[in-house]
Amino acid sequence: MKRIFNKSFFYMLPLVVVLINLIIFNRFYQPTEGWWQTFGYLINKGLVPYRDFSSAIVPLFMYFNAFLLDIFGDKLILFRLFGIITIFITIILLQFLLSKLTDKTSATIAVFIAFALNMSTPVYLAYDYSSYVDILLVTILVLYYYIVKSEKTFIIVINSAIIGIFLALLFLMKQNIGVFFGLAIVFAILLHSYKSKLLSLIFILITFSFTIFKFSTFIDLKSAVNEILLNNDAKGSILTVLLRFILDGYNLKILLFSIIFSLLAFLIVKYKDLIKINTYLNNY
Repeated sequence: MKRIFNKSFFYMLPLVVVLINLIIFNRFYQPTEGWWQTFGYLINKGLVPYRDFSSAIVPLFMYFNAFLLDIFGDKLILFRLFGIITIFITIILLQFLLSKLTDKTSATIAVFIAFALNMSTPVYLAYDYSSYVDILLVTILVLYYYIVKSEKTFIIVINSAIIGIFLALLFLMKQNIGVFFGLAIVFAILLHSYKSKLLSLIFILITFSFTIFKFSTFIDLKSAVNEILLNNDAKGSILTVLLRFILDGYNLKILLFSIIFSLLAFLIVKYKDLIKINTYLNNY
């Protein structure tokens, strides 16, 4: 019965998130909604981003919306439903990964709380670029998990190659997250001991570089660099984009509180482990 309950619980909370999204997804209209579809519309008309029209966002999200417009047309309701499906897949992948590191119940509750908090923000929109950033992040983490757990060189190489592609897509979807998360993955690979580490890094670098190069052929690269990184009035210069979490006082406060909370949680867990060890030794 416990196994059945845990399994049901594992799928029940993600469905609750989907149900809440289905209740609210057509009850509001964000003032900024339609911007991204406009960029996609211009691209489908043959205009080149940053050269023929200005934009403060990185190119992949615009091209992705151009692709979705070809499928959905101008029906925003279908974009919203697609965003809900994306969120559901992200939740299942993240629960799966965390259940491998802890247990299914803890993983399910943690993911549910995280997505509930995300949905509580006044600017929440299921198909915002953050939803696609999330699914890329989680997919990369799942692939990385299988790399460190695998003993087969073929599996490590294939997963590393896919990670390189997804890291490039992440960078093109949100440049600051792509930079810092990419560095985090590289450091994790360097610090973790597993088979074919050097081969793994080489394939990540190759597929990352190849994906960036191929995508650069769709845009005016010089105009894109000037528009996004140097003359960006909406997002700021490249320094602001990459380091806003430190330069901005509010974000810095959240970061510091998060570090303190994580440190306290770690110390509490270690303290409980020491108590268990001492109890065991005393009884022994």
